[in-house]
Amino acid sequence: RRQVAEGMRGIMNVLNSSRSLREILDFIVQQASRLLGADAGFIARFDAEGHWLTFGASHAWPPDLAEGGEGTLASTRGNRALLNRQPFAIGDLPAYLEDERRHLGSEGLSPGLEWQQRVARHFGAVLAAPLVVKDCVYGALAVYYCQRRELTDEDYRLSMTLADQIALAIENAQLRERAEQAAASAERSRLARELHDSVTQNLYSLTLYGEAAARQMSAGQNQIAAEYLRDLSDTAQEALREMRLLIFELRPPALEKGGLVGALQARLDAVEKRGGLGVELRVEGLEDPADDRWLPLPVQQELYHLAKEALNNSLKHARAQKVQVCLLVDEGSVQLTISDDGTGFDPATAGEQGGLGLPGMRERVQRNGGNLEIESAAGVRGTRVIARVARV
Repeated sequence: RRQVAEGMRGIMNVLNSSRSLREILDFIVQQASRLLGADAGFIARFDAEGHWLTFGASHAWPPDLAEGGEGTLASTRGNRALLNRQPFAIGDLPAYLEDERRHLGSEGLSPGLEWQQRVARHFGAVLAAPLVVKDCVYGALAVYYCQRRELTDEDYRLSMTLADQIALAIENAQLRERAEQAAASAERSRLARELHDSVTQNLYSLTLYGEAAARQMSAGQNQIAAEYLRDLSDTAQEALREMRLLIFELRPPALEKGGLVGALQARLDAVEKRGGLGVELRVEGLEDPADDRWLPLPVQQELYHLAKEALNNSLKHARAQKVQVCLLVDEGSVQLTISDDGTGFDPATAGEQGGLGLPGMRERVQRNGGNLEIESAAGVRGTRVIARVARV
């Protein structure tokens, strides 16, 4: 029982980690095989008619059985039990399949049954439990034993508990996927609004400044025309910065490849530096910035999005000429500071009005157990955004 309890704790820890669904399923099927005393196992998926579609994960599964399992497995009594949300066990697999073949008669040569007969050349017993996801049978967890085996009620109960954990992992992955899709849709809408509200307006202003300059030059008012042309040049530079920012946000860097440090450097190079701003990225306390194991990837993603929001504010609202990003890492915490020399603001007023994305920035830090400080004041140049989170 202690071994089972420790195994379940390990599974729960993996479920709450940032690992991919495939990594989680691989771990659970390995643990399931160990806790149930099995020699091999796999997780597979059914379609609506009970056809075996794909292997989701496997442990110690013979390579010659990796393909060919697709078929009408619903024709076997075992799979009918799974589709009815019941576990099943076969203590003597070869004898069971011979009986199944006689029971099916002329249908006995179905691809599914033939594949299971090949399985029986490797294994003598099997225990399977259904995976019920959102009130539908998603697939099955199956563990196999090399020798014939008498399976107990305790084996049944444990297999169902493990299947529930797999179903939870799949549901969580589906929720994350839907959330990512919703976030992507919201981001596309935001970029469309940004394009309309900033770049389109700037382009319209360019047209007005150009027409005004032409009229003044025709009237011989060259000095006034020159002022309009300077306004036109400033507006064009602002539009160019906005376009660089939007293009960058359409294809942001993958934190999985370069980690937080690489993503921050890519952002500064692609947007701020190319926009003519002075930029500096300082990293202290990391021996290898490319090694992303120093902080869980979801936390790195939160810090990156916070830094991106702060840099956007420096670029679009503060009209800064210099920005600095400093990442300070010590044994127990991480501090990310974004500083600029632009026009300051009143953090209390901006936060109450929801401007500059401050509530979202604060929420990102707080949901990771950290805190956010903003040092700025209206009418004073310079702003510092300081985020601190614990290393877990």
